Amino acid sequence: MNVHQQQSARHTRSAISLAAIVACAAVTGCAPAPQPHALTTSESQALAIARFKNFAEGTRAISISVLSNEQQLGVHGYFDYASGAGVAQVWIGASPPENVTTNLLWWTDALVGEYVSLDAAPDMSEEPPLDLLEQAGWEYYELDGQLSPLMAMLATTAALGFDRPDNPLLLVQTDALWLGDGELPLPSQPLGTWYQLPSSDEARTTPISLSANPATPRVLLDEDSMMWSAERVLEGLEPSVLEYGRTVNISIPVPIATEPNSSR
Repeated sequence: MNVHQQQSARHTRSAISLAAIVACAAVTGCAPAPQPHALTTSESQALAIARFKNFAEGTRAISISVLSNEQQLGVHGYFDYASGAGVAQVWIGASPPENVTTNLLWWTDALVGEYVSLDAAPDMSEEPPLDLLEQAGWEYYELDGQLSPLMAMLATTAALGFDRPDNPLLLVQTDALWLGDGELPLPSQPLGTWYQLPSSDEARTTPISLSANPATPRVLLDEDSMMWSAERVLEGLEPSVLEYGRTVNISIPVPIATEPNSSR
């Protein structure tokens, strides 16, 4: 390559570099991704009322996607954070298959009931099927979140409501983290904030790790601290996901089993 060609090539590269810089300045995608950080005072206050917000809402529509034993499970139903009970239909696959039969779960943070029938699955688009909770044939088990990813997500769902706000002064002493922005299903508010929940209610005794722990639940909040999603990596690399929908003015009773079977 002669000198003229070298100078021409340098000018071309300079022009390309300048164009790239201008393009990068015009979009936010070139900016470094925000890194997790320990909670600030305002962030701890926002996270502190999130579970209480669920409790105050009462019954919310929920959808859960779980990867268990390399098999996708779908769950759709409702959880009543005032009573502490939920009911949902579960199926195999990313979406309900045609002519899906009834496979209901009815659970709290300590107990899960299962009802299986060859009847068509109930329509849960508007409200929970409270009439089916009175049917004979329910089998109850202790809810063990260590047993399977599905049980872990049921336990996680039940734990995301509390009858009073958490202590923001204690939250800043735990391993809770601010994680960054996330998309909300709200036309009026497209972005919310992801937080990693504390792994323990106790104050940490070692310096905080600023690396997010995928196994620890993380939640997506809007600007009013309303919860819209939760995620955990329970098996493999894909997160199990809980998504919230609308609130319904219906109370779900708590299942009562005199002698539950062993956990499953």
